[in-house]
Amino acid sequence: LNIHDATIDKDRNHIQEHNGVPAHWHYDVRYVVHAGEDEAYTVSEESHDLAWRTIADLAVEVGIDASVQRMARKWLARIHVAAHERNYQGTLVFSADGALSSARVAHFCEGTQSYERIEVLDGRMQQIYRHNDRVFTLWPRSRVAVVEERDPRQASLRPVIEPRAEESYELREQGAEHVAGREAQILLLSPRDAYRFAQRLWIDSRSGLVLRADVLGERQQVLESSAFSQVEIDVKPKPKSVLLPMKQLDGYRKVRPSQVPTQLDNEGWVLNSVPPGFQLSSCTRRTPDPVEGGRVSASV
Repeated sequence: LNIHDATIDKDRNHIQEHNGVPAHWHYDVRYVVHAGEDEAYTVSEESHDLAWRTIADLAVEVGIDASVQRMARKWLARIHVAAHERNYQGTLVFSADGALSSARVAHFCEGTQSYERIEVLDGRMQQIYRHNDRVFTLWPRSRVAVVEERDPRQASLRPVIEPRAEESYELREQGAEHVAGREAQILLLSPRDAYRFAQRLWIDSRSGLVLRADVLGERQQVLESSAFSQVEIDVKPKPKSVLLPMKQLDGYRKVRPSQVPTQLDNEGWVLNSVPPGFQLSSCTRRTPDPVEGGRVSASV
């Protein structure tokens, strides 16, 4: 058995007086334990029966013990936490429609400060640096630096599973594989309606970070994929590797696209209804990327 160092949950149960033992509180300190290749078990006198259950099933099953369901949901929530709070760096490979691209990525956290670095290795080779909500996009060939304030609600660098995902998706575990030399658990998210795509995620067993993410079509074919070819997790934060390029902009032309809150109907758009599981988070008028040319405003 492989036991994680940190606790995942704490609980307490009130035990009634029994056989001369006074009523008292029973405290549970719970850890995550990974079974090895041998999953055999023995039912002891303290249990009526035992069985292996998938974490995804426990997270959504009706009528299950509340504390068990809480633990299952905490385990799935690690994916969300890892994407926002873990320190990692590596090389990501993207594929879609037969085209491949790659980027060096890094994510660091120090206290309340968050840093990200994305350096695209092909195409126009843009470089993106983020400190909290401030984002610098550098275009080396045209020597342009685009400076923007990110909407805090925007997604993280890696995919996550939102806490209410089980309302729109059916979660199923599909075994384990290795990605970038690390053991990963495979999780399939099948949509409960026709409004979204299925996804298959490879989740690092130790940290919860998504190592690979596939978007699937109706026949389970891979439409697009992103995967680490190499990754280091829980590295020492290197904020200077993000902050210095944001300051050393000699020879670059700084451009700050305007971003003005607006409404869809003001921009000529009509949204009759929002599909279940979706919500309109914001509407902003901004000038397009100056590298693309043109001055026509765009609504997002």
